[in-house]
Amino acid sequence: MFKRNSGWNFGIAGVLLLVSLGIGGFAGCSRSPKNPLIPPKLGDLKLQKKWLGEQATEMVMKLHGKTVRPAPSLNAVAIYGEERPPNTLYVSVYSTVDLAKEALQRMADRIGPGAYGFSHHGKFTVQSLPVHFVLGHGQVHFFFARGARLYWLAVDATKAQAALADLLGVKTEKVPSPREFLTAYFQQYLRERGQLPPERH
Repeated sequence: MFKRNSGWNFGIAGVLLLVSLGIGGFAGCSRSPKNPLIPPKLGDLKLQKKWLGEQATEMVMKLHGKTVRPAPSLNAVAIYGEERPPNTLYVSVYSTVDLAKEALQRMADRIGPGAYGFSHHGKFTVQSLPVHFVLGHGQVHFFFARGARLYWLAVDATKAQAALADLLGVKTEKVPSPREFLTAYFQQYLRERGQLPPERH
């Protein structure tokens, strides 16, 4: 299932250009080997550096330019691979699942309309888990809540599919590639404007 944020207005040429380029259950603070807070790798991207606790919280606050609300119980930040800009994973752990969902919704509401240099906000599902995506700052960005954790992954488009699959613990083919989810995004955009026939079910 795919959903597109409707707050965008761009031309057909931009749609076709981006498509042609191809741009391309957990809870609490559990850190078991099957569900580490910071995975040792994402796809073929190896963990290079990580920060936990207060230092990571300072990095998250600097990124947002203000205190994050609702406030998480724990933050973690990690860098993977050698690409520039760096592939970065942010994880915030909340005291409850509901708080994580609230934080996700606030993030989507704030970024979805096109703030902070991000664009093309949409959403797809992976094994019933809603995953948001945006483009911006030379990367693909995924964000989602799983249990009491809120994740944000900023990653090079060529590494995005495998990295997200690893983070979700699923096979790569279970995750759409940037070409696939952006094509769905643009098709929905055109349908909303009557430039493509309605999708058949």
